[in-house]
Amino acid sequence: MAVRAGSELDLTTSHMWIEIGPLARDVKAGDTIPIELVFLRSRLRVEAHVHGTDAAP
Repeated sequence: MAVRAGSELDLTTSHMWIEIGPLARDVKAGDTIPIELVFLRSRLRVEAHVHGTDAAP
């Protein structure tokens, strides 16, 4: 994804997502997990919302 300096990227209202894994613990829909986004010149710590998983029960 390209984000210009000074602009915003709002993933909450788009159909874009970030898939991460493997995780150190199980998660379920509704959970939040802390992640760190690493950019060219900065880092941003955020809480990611889990919307669903493809994991078998």
